[in-house]
Amino acid sequence: MVNKLSNQGMSITRSFFVVFLLCSAFKVQLAFAQSTPNFYISYVVKGGIRNAAATQVLTEIYRDLGYRAVFNHIPARRSLQSTNDGLTDAEIFRVAGLSAEYPNLVRIKAPLFEVEHFVFTLEKNSEAEIAISEYDDLNQVKLGFFSGHKYAENLLAQHAKEATSISVADNEQLFGMLMKGRIDGVITTQAMVDEAMRRYPAMKLKRQDIELPTTQLYHYINRKHKDLRFAINKKIKQYHRQGKIEALLKQTTTAN
Repeated sequence: MVNKLSNQGMSITRSFFVVFLLCSAFKVQLAFAQSTPNFYISYVVKGGIRNAAATQVLTEIYRDLGYRAVFNHIPARRSLQSTNDGLTDAEIFRVAGLSAEYPNLVRIKAPLFEVEHFVFTLEKNSEAEIAISEYDDLNQVKLGFFSGHKYAENLLAQHAKEATSISVADNEQLFGMLMKGRIDGVITTQAMVDEAMRRYPAMKLKRQDIELPTTQLYHYINRKHKDLRFAINKKIKQYHRQGKIEALLKQTTTAN
């Protein structure tokens, strides 16, 4: 009887000890989480496979560097100015060449993605069909793109200076204007078209024959965090070598 009570007492003691350890571990994790500084990263386009992949990659990178990545949607031009002014810490991904206009932006050398852009128009009957196969054809139509989309701005400034264009705030507005006939075509990526098709399944689009240059997208940080650039660059290169970023893109595409 004494041994039985003694065993029960030891069992209860062990249980309390395990609970104590678990509570202590939780308190340590909670204290660490509360002491981890936030690193605010802005993104421009809602949704999209690259946003999803970049969010996961950058969350892991900044966690390893001792930060909690927090992602905020901010309109394109305001986002750049906000990061340049240090109100936010980073841009999720952008084209190269922004530092001339925004001197406090530091580009991470290793690109996150390589992206193809296209011109899409609505499918119409043969009499009203739009055909765009070279840059000069862009001058004959009204084109839409995201506000602050530097790729589209630079493309038109270099190759189609007489083109009529309009910039809009988001994907829904862009393709809404296309469907209403307020613009003739859009400059965008296949991923953004796929997202629009889920919202407007009856929309019929034609991808024009014009070949636009591919571009690389880079992560940018504010200059006050420039000491992190080498570590971030190393991590991104490592993820590419491991095929992690490419796998995330495929995984997200399959999921959608």
